[in-house]
Amino acid sequence: MLKKILKVICLILIINCILYAGNKDGNELQWLFKSDFDYGENFKEGMARIQKGFGDDAVYGFINESGKLIAPIKYHSATEFENGYARIGLKSGMGIINREGKIVLQLKYADALYSGKGKIAIVADKNFNYALVDFNGNELIPYKYQEIKKFSEG
Repeated sequence: MLKKILKVICLILIINCILYAGNKDGNELQWLFKSDFDYGENFKEGMARIQKGFGDDAVYGFINESGKLIAPIKYHSATEFENGYARIGLKSGMGIINREGKIVLQLKYADALYSGKGKIAIVADKNFNYALVDFNGNELIPYKYQEIKKFSEG
């Protein structure tokens, strides 16, 4: 048992030596590796939502499983990926990105989410009347519904 505890302590010391290094004058320790975000969620569809800051100051982005930043950490809201798309938001509005981080639906809606079928989104205007639009923003069903649910099984 004591040997296991000593091995764990040695491993912790080795990791600390790898992660820390002295600065130029040798007086202070600094991180060698530091992430650009404060919090990360579990991966879903190969993507993880990451967060910098907390509360009202929080902004979000996405990384892939190799740690590459796919969507910049600048969005005021973001959902996890589902069927290859995620909802993102700025103060100017909500939109949708794909797994490559490309904005496929402009951030101009009061609410927006992927419909679950094709390149179609469920969006809301400032009065929260819902409509269906394609990813080019062309209206497919007019803004007159109190709610539109995702497509399911067809």
